[in-house]
Amino acid sequence: MTAEQARHVHVIPAFHYDVAYLQTFQGYLPRSLENLLTMVELLRGDPSYTFVVEQVILLEVLLQQRPELLPDLRRFAEEGRLEIACGMYVMPDVNMPAGESLLRQAIRGQRWLERRLGVRARTCWIADCWGHPPSLPGLLRHGGYESYVFWRGKTDWLTTSEFRWRGIDGSVLTCHWTPFGYGAVHFPVEFPGESAEQRAVLEPLRRRVTELETYSQSSHLCLPASGDFLAPRRTTSAVIAALGSGVDDGAVEYQCSTFAQFFAGLATHIAELPLVEGDFNPVFQGTYTSRVALKQFNRRLESAVLSAERAAALLWLDGGEYPSAQLDEVWRIILTNQAHDIISGTIIDEAYDEAIELYRRADTLVTRVLMDSVDRAQARRVAGSGGMGVFVFNPLPVARREVLRLNTAAINWSGYRVTTATGEVLPIQREERMLLIEAELPPLGYTVFRLQDAVPEEAAGIMDVHVETATGDCLVETDFFSVRVRGGLIASLVDRGSGVEMVDPSRPFWNDLVLQVDNGDLWLLNESPLNGDVRTTTPVYDPYPVQPGPDDAVFRGPVAAHDQRTKSAIIERGPLRVRLRARGELRYWQLRVEFVQEVTLYRRARRIDFTTELISHGKHFRVRAAFPLALRDGRSMHGIPMGMIERGEGEFPTQGWGAYEAANGAFQLVSRGLPGINITDRTVLLSLFRSAAMEYKGPSEGAFEDGVRHSASYRVIVAARAQGLNAPLAAECFNFPPIVLAAADIPARVEPRVRLAPTTVILDAFYRDGDTLTVRLHEAAGQSTMAQFWCAGLVSCERTDALTMDGAALSVANHTVKLPLGPFAIVTLRLAVAR
Repeated sequence: MTAEQARHVHVIPAFHYDVAYLQTFQGYLPRSLENLLTMVELLRGDPSYTFVVEQVILLEVLLQQRPELLPDLRRFAEEGRLEIACGMYVMPDVNMPAGESLLRQAIRGQRWLERRLGVRARTCWIADCWGHPPSLPGLLRHGGYESYVFWRGKTDWLTTSEFRWRGIDGSVLTCHWTPFGYGAVHFPVEFPGESAEQRAVLEPLRRRVTELETYSQSSHLCLPASGDFLAPRRTTSAVIAALGSGVDDGAVEYQCSTFAQFFAGLATHIAELPLVEGDFNPVFQGTYTSRVALKQFNRRLESAVLSAERAAALLWLDGGEYPSAQLDEVWRIILTNQAHDIISGTIIDEAYDEAIELYRRADTLVTRVLMDSVDRAQARRVAGSGGMGVFVFNPLPVARREVLRLNTAAINWSGYRVTTATGEVLPIQREERMLLIEAELPPLGYTVFRLQDAVPEEAAGIMDVHVETATGDCLVETDFFSVRVRGGLIASLVDRGSGVEMVDPSRPFWNDLVLQVDNGDLWLLNESPLNGDVRTTTPVYDPYPVQPGPDDAVFRGPVAAHDQRTKSAIIERGPLRVRLRARGELRYWQLRVEFVQEVTLYRRARRIDFTTELISHGKHFRVRAAFPLALRDGRSMHGIPMGMIERGEGEFPTQGWGAYEAANGAFQLVSRGLPGINITDRTVLLSLFRSAAMEYKGPSEGAFEDGVRHSASYRVIVAARAQGLNAPLAAECFNFPPIVLAAADIPARVEPRVRLAPTTVILDAFYRDGDTLTVRLHEAAGQSTMAQFWCAGLVSCERTDALTMDGAALSVANHTVKLPLGPFAIVTLRLAVAR
């Protein structure tokens, strides 16, 4: 038998560890560090031994405590016997964090590896994660990876362990699916010397190799020898030698190996591997709303730190200091809490409390950085004008029309007048201690409006609101819609231009809160306990629930807001917007949810904002907000990290938005940090909160969140036609609100610093990196385009990847760089800008 015909079994020693799960990070740390020390000992003593370490965070701590190990680790890595994969800071969930966060995971990890060990991770091994979006090949390629290894999330149509995965941007990753998980085999602590006893150890291992062959597409087989916190086995080399010596004619060759060596062996077969496309989701939908505060905190801090970086970068361009250390610490906390078990909420109570405390620390720090950068920018513009102004920072590189909120408690004038630099009087609406201003904001940068004391006038053009005496319904007319509001629900919304009714009249209402009994655990909806061996996608048909029939043994019906008595009131009404508030309670026996719903309708915007507060009492239930649509024959679109995808029915992890697009209208639902969106039977359902736990695994009573208050913010955008939606930009506008402050002695002016066109290209990052500025953007509509990026003072520009290691110069003219982008392309630019 030739070497080409022999089967090559790559045994890959490793251990899987969690930043937090059934213990806290500090609780797991002694065991993890002991495993690494054993690894070092084995690598020192056995030149044939190899090992794979997953996450950089653990090596970082090891060298903080044992810096003398650095020369050994560096030598092992350079020899190729120590591999780090995934090589990110932690092993994140890859659905719920933003695409920029996934790249920061790679940047932080890869740069640490280059600086400390002199290597880069080429394989991203996501050993234990629930689902993988089809934008991931492009993200990982942009982060310096060439191959991908995963376990959970294989679809039914994928039957091979090796394949090429083409992402939505056209990038291709060579992939290995581990059919038997990250612990395909476990080697014994002791290896017997007697042949009969050896056979008892070796035969199960050989059977596993035979099983792997049914999936493999080449003569190279990947056999991870790993497990949760599994100590490195001193018997590994002896077992591998015994496995190889017992095979006739060299038909099977066993070697202690790494993923790098496995993929190198696979290289000659890559062209023969099947090329697949698509989404490896959903898996474990319960994780989208278990301990939902973690998801909301993550999204809020992602938006805050990206805004803070932009404000700080502008300040640096003006000659100020850039707070690198503070921003780096905020990112470290965000990235740590994106570890797959933490952000999913599948952790014990002590680990949850620790994660929330970390988030609070990051929140305080990033708020200070953001406000300090804006305050310093404001102070640099004082010109002794003697007047008052409204100082606005727009963190997005596109013009946007917004209703701004200015706190006027410290001003307390009897009347207000707001004008632009050209003297245009802006529409305003006065509320208690607050002034609403409708204004057009220029792209990323600062705007100052003039604020004057004025004689109070009766507000003109108050929005038309009629209250029906019999029903208590409010009929509201905006420039675009005729809306009927009942409590916190929308019973009808008619597009005034087309006359199309958007709300399904047979099953109203929009924003209908639905309580459902849910006997699942932190991973699974409706049922428990989790089967930890699940490896395929697990779609769940989960429509708006119907009342059970007399022959249904289990109650699965809804307890809905439209069936409850609510108290409602108009709490704002003016020329810019109307805001209504309703209070009520959902109750099923001893399960009870108090709720407050607020609905805000704008005169000149095709959107409706919702805020819902919930206080839960009881255990094992879920609350969703339902939006039944009258539209027909549409398609369901979901936001994913740096992209979007059409999906079928069911609940999927989203990047904060889902849309239903039909020929006669389009509907988009945007949220802040609520990833669970379900579009089924033309009803869009947003999971707001879930009461579940994993008592059978560890202390998790807190996950029921009995008596805990939750607040959810979400927005509906309605268009007369599908082409009227720019869903990615709408989500950006919702999650990146402008910063508005009162200012003294600053003349009215418009000062954009960054502009990006067209609006289907999204700015993901704008921050200082060394002595240059780094910009990251992606095409978000799935269409080829010519992007134009303008930055005041731009001198030169290089196109590079996320690691900014190599760059190709781009032409700059009039402070503008133009570059063609393919569908969903991700680009990093390195800028030199005159300060």
